[in-house]
Formats: sequence, C-alpha cells, structure tokens
Amino acid sequence: SSGGGGRKKQLRPFMCITSQELAELTDEEVIGILPLLAVVSRARPSDKSRLVRLSQSADRIVAMTGDGVNDAAALRRADVGFAMGNGTAMAKEAADIVLLDDNIRSITQAVLYGRTIFNTIRKFIVFQSTVNLSSSLIVFLGPFLGFSFPLSLVQLLWVNLVMDTLAALAYGGEPALVEYMHVPPIPRKAKIVSRAMCFQFCCGGIYIALLSILFLLSPLLRLLFVREVDISATLHNNSSIAATPSSSSSSSNTADVAPNELAYMTAFFSLFIFFSTFFSFSVRVGEKINIFSHLSYNRAFLVVQLIIVLVQIGMTAVGGELVRVRPLLLHEWLLVVAI
Repeated sequence: SSGGGGRKKQLRPFMCITSQELAELTDEEVIGILPLLAVVSRARPSDKSRLVRLSQSADRIVAMTGDGVNDAAALRRADVGFAMGNGTAMAKEAADIVLLDDNIRSITQAVLYGRTIFNTIRKFIVFQSTVNLSSSLIVFLGPFLGFSFPLSLVQLLWVNLVMDTLAALAYGGEPALVEYMHVPPIPRKAKIVSRAMCFQFCCGGIYIALLSILFLLSPLLRLLFVREVDISATLHNNSSIAATPSSSSSSSNTADVAPNELAYMTAFFSLFIFFSTFFSFSVRVGEKINIFSHLSYNRAFLVVQLIIVLVQIGMTAVGGELVRVRPLLLHEWLLVVAI
C-alpha cells in the first residue's frame, strides 16, 4: 500500500490462468489478453490448438512445443513445431524441429540461428542484386555514351564467380549475434526482399555504375595510363606520316594505341572488382557505420576477400590475351585502389 492509507495498484505484466479459466473466455477475450498471457496451467490438447488458432488469427507467428500424441494437431497447425527428442513418433513427424537434447533452452538457439540464416540470405541478395544492377546499367547506357561493354566474356565469368559462389562462401560464415534476438519478429506476409533492401541495392548499384561510367569517360584518367613505349611509338608514327599512305598510318596508329587502351580497360576491370569487394563489407554490416563490426567472428569472409584480390592481381599479370588484360604498373595500381 502507498503512504496515507491509499491503495497502490499492482501491475501484472504477465498473466497466468488455468485451463478452466481459458475455456470460460470468448475468442475475442483470449485475443485481447494474448500479449500478457504467459502460462496456462493444466492445458489440454484442445487448449493448445485453440491458442495456436487464435494467435495466428491475430497475425502472430506461433511456435508450439509438445511430445505426446495429443500434441500432434497443435504442432502441425503452428508455424514452427518443436518436438522433444524423447517424444512420440507422431509428435516428431508433426513437428518441424526435434530437440534432441530435450532442453527447452535449445529453442532460443534455434531461433537465433534461424534469424542469422535469414539475415545472411538477405545480405547475399543485396550484394548480388547490386553487382547485377551496376553491370546492367553500364551495358544499357554504354551505347548511348559512346562505349560498348568494357568487360570480356572471361572477365564476366570472373565477375559472376565473385558475386555468386565466392559471395555465398563469404556470407555463409556470418556469426549468430545476440542482437538479432532483440529485433521484432518479421510479419507473416513480409517479403524476403524488403523496401530497405531495394533502396540499398538500388543506391549501391547506381553509385557503382556512375563511378564506372565516369572512369570510362574521363580523358584525364586515360592520360595516366600512357606508357613510355606508347609515347615513343606515337612519336615514330607521327614522323612517318608524310612518307606513308594514309591507310598504312591508320593501321599503324591502331597498333600503337591498343596497348594504352588495353591497360586502361584492365584498370577498369580491376576497379569494378574492387568496387564489388568494398561494397561486400558495407552489405555485411547493414546500417552500421563500422564496416569491420564483428569481422573477427567470420574469418572466412576475410579469406574470401583476400583470395579475390590476389586472384585479380595475378589475373592481370599473367592473363594476357585470354583474359584481355595487360599488367599494370605500380602507380596505376595505386590509382585504382585510391579510386
């Protein structure tokens, strides 16, 4: 009681009722107390089925545990049914998950890893959609801006490998974070691709495509990829213009310019891969600012990204005509990394 003889009202954040009391309530009354209902003592199988039905009608995600034959109906009706490892065969067959250790606490771990897998799938979708959107924009806008698609077929295969297989391996080792348990349950009718995800991969895809197009159209950046052999060849070509027919000079000019253009397109190829690699760090943390958050718990991610970088450098060094690349000089690599 409060001071002055007044009576203090006792708050009851949770409610415990018996099976008989539950039977006396109407469906509307049961739905009204669902947020507070914690325990139903001496619950019968019909009570379990009723609670599952009413909770689902209130647009709630329902999990049910059971081990007996009479629990099979509620286990089958629930969104997720948990059967005990020592339960009956009928209960195990009706359930979605069987707790082998017969420990109710294992349900928490099951929910945690389920949410982790769901978040991992969403991260993979965002990353893959971003790379696909950016490459599609470059292909679509290229003819209107004066360049064709700057990646060869072999390079496209490597890009596809980066955004599919290697990305799946990288995100597959994401840790199960306790913070996932503080997120409200996802609505039953929610789509796996949310509006926030669409906004993220649209912004990311447009951003990567815009930087790529600016790189391809920049005449100043091209001057940074002119080699000494290209300059000498160009000077030799200019001195021989007066002594050779125009058709021959045109052919010679094409041969002289090709190495410079090849180095520039090699730089773009590496730049596009590095864009994807950097964006994979951003996708991994979602809305967080620190892109290295919890990175030590997923060493596979670091290994995969390191493999991508090393293979990209090695590919440009020895790929040659097969990959349509040319080895880059140190200052050219530094420029690509800086961008």
